[in-house]
Amino acid sequence: MENKGRKYVGIAKIGYNKELKNPICCKYRFNDINKFISFVTVKFPAVAWINIYERKGVNKNKLAYTWGNIKGLCPAN
Repeated sequence: MENKGRKYVGIAKIGYNKELKNPICCKYRFNDINKFISFVTVKFPAVAWINIYERKGVNKNKLAYTWGNIKGLCPAN
């Protein structure tokens, strides 16, 4: 039986708490990278970066892509 879960996990830095001196991040699971980046940039216009990890296969739980508001989408290593 095929696992119907999401293919990627994305962690995005959407803000910064000045009082606690901690970044504010959110985590989403998704299948389509381009749709996810569009969604996050619309919902959180101040997003600084996104780390995208694979959830399945040989590279499970390893960083696959990074996205920054200056560089855009880049493969990890």
